[in-house]
Amino acid sequence: MILFDGRARPVIAHRGDRAHAPENTLAAFHAAARAGADGFECDVRLTADGAVVVLHDPRVDRTTDGTGDVTALSVEWIRTLNAGAHWHAHADPDVANSPAGEDAARPFAADGLRIPLLEEVLTTFPGMPVIIECKTLDVVAPMAAVVRRVRAESRVL
Repeated sequence: MILFDGRARPVIAHRGDRAHAPENTLAAFHAAARAGADGFECDVRLTADGAVVVLHDPRVDRTTDGTGDVTALSVEWIRTLNAGAHWHAHADPDVANSPAGEDAARPFAADGLRIPLLEEVLTTFPGMPVIIECKTLDVVAPMAAVVRRVRAESRVL
């Protein structure tokens, strides 16, 4: 695997292609794959009811239209949040300054983009190497169980 090849120089999409889609979402990982990334990096956290979700921050506030600590929220509630609510196409001034204005710069605001489960990321991209950053110790065992369940051990670091 490219992640374990000392001679390789892989391009790893940190939280996906954050320049073209909201970080740590399936849209960002799809954009990274289309752009030719050799692998992804994602962050995982544990919800109040034990689900492994792909999210960097301890709170949902910065990246969604919700508020609260991930550890205090159920996966059912977290999955109702719009993970594209605050994302802005600031990386492309032509889009941000277009005649369509703010609507063009915020293409995911009304899409209903969701915070993905780790299992979704691994099964949606079955051949993609993935670096998983466990943001807390309590997510390590559940994350490992997901990796084993979907048989992704050989492509996860």
